[in-house]
Amino acid sequence: MLPPEVGGPLLSDWNEIESAKPKLLSIAEPLDIQDQKLYDDGIILDAWKKRIDDRDALIEEESAQFEAQCRGQLPDPEYQICLSWFHRFNLCIDARNAEVRRYNAKVAAWNTKRDEIASAGDELTLKVKRWENDKIIPFNAKSEKATQDAQMTSVVFQAQGGGLQKSEKINVLRPVTVQEGLQKLDDLWAQLTDTERETRDKAIAQARDFVWETSTVGGVTAPPKVERNFHNPGVNPGDARIDVVLFRGRAFVFTPAAK
Repeated sequence: MLPPEVGGPLLSDWNEIESAKPKLLSIAEPLDIQDQKLYDDGIILDAWKKRIDDRDALIEEESAQFEAQCRGQLPDPEYQICLSWFHRFNLCIDARNAEVRRYNAKVAAWNTKRDEIASAGDELTLKVKRWENDKIIPFNAKSEKATQDAQMTSVVFQAQGGGLQKSEKINVLRPVTVQEGLQKLDDLWAQLTDTERETRDKAIAQARDFVWETSTVGGVTAPPKVERNFHNPGVNPGDARIDVVLFRGRAFVFTPAAK
């Protein structure tokens, strides 16, 4: 836990960030709904356009038939048939043109709505970016600094090699004591089978010596990362080992308050 004088202001900042999320969502959700409806309307318009295209193909086919059958001087019976056909054909074209006008009007309205949604989306994106720049980025920087100032220490003790991967970890907001380090090595050792111990018995002893000897000079500090690998010489698998890795902070001091 961070000290109250540090954690309190950070918690207040975080609550303010959390309170802003519903406001942004209240803008984004209606836009999502409108965008989905626009997509659905676009599918309807595409189907409508296909019907118009199919109708145009039939009109073009009928026009070719009319030209072929009603060309030149015709006797009266055929002429009257062609004249009637001509009137019906023109009515069909008029209906087609009226439908195209309705379709074009719908497309124009769809394009207008698309531009409105795009503009609103761009505005929301700018709001989110401003929010991130004004709140999220400064909060992350403050929390990172607070963690560093609070002396976060991260240590991992690992038994590896030959497919083995077992570990014990310490993550605390203070230096890690030598007693804690030795205890974690004992906890790691307790995880191993007799066979796994046989190939690492000297390695675990070396790791304990490292922790103890480090404590006699005031501990060790990271970054940079401090990593030590300890092996039993001449064992199989050759990569059987015990690792001690300090990622950050200070470790293996005599008291947690040590500076």
